[in-house]
Amino acid sequence: SDLYCRHAIDERQIEKHFSSYLNKPIKQSQLFNTLNHIFYDDPTKIQYSEPTKKEIDDQLGEKLPLKILVAEDNVVNQKLAMHLLKRMGYRADFVANGLEVLEAVSRQSYDVILMDVQMPEMDGLTTTQEISRRYSAAQRPRIIAVTANAMQEDREQCLRAGMDDYISKPIQVNTLIQALNRCVPLVTKSSLSTPELSTHDEILQLAQQANTYPEQDSITSTDLLKIDYDALKNVIDAMGVSLDEYLPTLLGIFLDEAKKLIDTMQSAVSKQDGSKLAFAAHTLKSSSAALGIIEISESCQKLETMGSAGELVQARTLVSTVQDLYQRVEPTFSQYMQG
Repeated sequence: SDLYCRHAIDERQIEKHFSSYLNKPIKQSQLFNTLNHIFYDDPTKIQYSEPTKKEIDDQLGEKLPLKILVAEDNVVNQKLAMHLLKRMGYRADFVANGLEVLEAVSRQSYDVILMDVQMPEMDGLTTTQEISRRYSAAQRPRIIAVTANAMQEDREQCLRAGMDDYISKPIQVNTLIQALNRCVPLVTKSSLSTPELSTHDEILQLAQQANTYPEQDSITSTDLLKIDYDALKNVIDAMGVSLDEYLPTLLGIFLDEAKKLIDTMQSAVSKQDGSKLAFAAHTLKSSSAALGIIEISESCQKLETMGSAGELVQARTLVSTVQDLYQRVEPTFSQYMQG
């Protein structure tokens, strides 16, 4: 059984009577990961929703040396992953799409790829299938799916494509550590040789074939957005930086990227391009959720669904809503920082 509560309780009693621990408000991704570990992995250890700095082993990179490649097109998520891995003692390489993954893997060996499922040019599923085709199980890196879609059918789709593990966004510290601990350095298996079919021409050919395609504490002012500050604090804590110190930088990156994505969504609606709308909405949904910007994230979820289904009748109005919400992001965080 599981235990859901806010108040401090005796850890020994939890271990004795319960298989896991969740704090309210319950996040969908946290609930999925907990149930997944209960039914598919070893019994879940107690996990708290706000990891302290002591819980992150900054020597993990020395104890478990892994060459890590992160495939993520979202700039905000790239920054979050970079800081989190750095705190664990890892210096990862970053690419923005599946084609760049194939090029990177052909140049050097990696033990682990943290693979975003939805990326431009070539998505994570197609990229994984291509890696599996080119390399034997002993040669290829372990591939960990990273996705904002935290449903069982999404997990099964990733595993069918050849991925080895699965974690959901926003990335939880303990979940990532557990996933890395299940990895084995590739040097203990065999060196990754460059396959014959790794030429630039073939990669371009593959690009043409690929399918490119919470309850929260809120501010009462109607002019400001509802922000899940607990989620934001968890992200900042996991990165090991000060909220006051790093939030302006992270917010600046988000605002720049969000503006481009909103422009893309407006263009997609005008051209009745559902696939393009769905992809842009998915990307903005992910980065806004990481910063706790609930209203934009939820609106983008609806736009992603509309785009995927090709039902764009109400999309123009909803994109305008996202545009309005975007204009309120900076004032909302400015008031929060002034406290």
